[in-house]
Amino acid sequence: MIRLEQGRIEEGLSLIQSAKKSSAGSDLLGAVAEIVELRLYARRGEYPDVEDCEYLGRCGGNIGKALAIRASIAQALAPDFENLGLAIENIRGLTLRSEAAPDINGLGNAYNALGVLFRRAGEFELAQKCLRYAATLLIASFDLPTLQAALFNLGHTLCKQAADDGHLREALSLIELDREICATFGLGRDSAQGEVVAGIICLQLGDLAAAERWLAAGREIIATLNSDYNKAEVERLHARILWVRSWTENRGIPKDIDAILAKLREALDLTSRAGFPGNDIEHEMALVRRGERPKWVSGPPEAERRG
Repeated sequence: MIRLEQGRIEEGLSLIQSAKKSSAGSDLLGAVAEIVELRLYARRGEYPDVEDCEYLGRCGGNIGKALAIRASIAQALAPDFENLGLAIENIRGLTLRSEAAPDINGLGNAYNALGVLFRRAGEFELAQKCLRYAATLLIASFDLPTLQAALFNLGHTLCKQAADDGHLREALSLIELDREICATFGLGRDSAQGEVVAGIICLQLGDLAAAERWLAAGREIIATLNSDYNKAEVERLHARILWVRSWTENRGIPKDIDAILAKLREALDLTSRAGFPGNDIEHEMALVRRGERPKWVSGPPEAERRG
């Protein structure tokens, strides 16, 4: 579980194999090890059939039913974003099973995953409702790792639908709380997404210095990760900071256009290697080449205000 939080998936899987071998014939210990194993595989984008698990099928009674639900949730925590409708339907089924159990922690996990899916689908109001419910349940179950994730997801959702600076600051406060939990308990070091989203919010608020501090924090994390996607997002944040600085300091003339495009090309290459589409990055590159104003700049450029 620690290796999962650190993003060290191969080491985690190796430890799980050792755990199953030393389970001393206990079906319960073996089944719990398999649940953690499913979560590790899901983080890697692999989804073995739960019915093929050696120990999970041996546990009977209410414990067996609860473990079966947890096994399904373990996989749902890294859902297939290419099939949002089906993924949403599957996790909604999990929420019903968790409510019937009842399984408060499992329900919190399921609503956290459901909130992420709704956000990806552009259903921001539904996403926000699911994530607020998830956070409440996860506090009750003392599940700090998933609570930290739910707070980030809620902050990210509020950022997506923010209508003014007040909403942006509320979103930033949630990301800061997520990072405080991370720093205090050593959780959530498997991703730099919190730092990236916080940096983007600070750009929207016009606080370049804060955005650069978040960029530096993100770089510290990706130095410990083998994640092209996280590296891509950090490089893209760097490009956006350069782009905004160019506008605010140079009357909108991107004198650093080569540096901005170099960062965006690096982000595009890393995104492609990670298996994600790069359409948004290519669009930003086209805007930079045309000298367009970045959407994160509010009001006239600094030079124009002085004039």
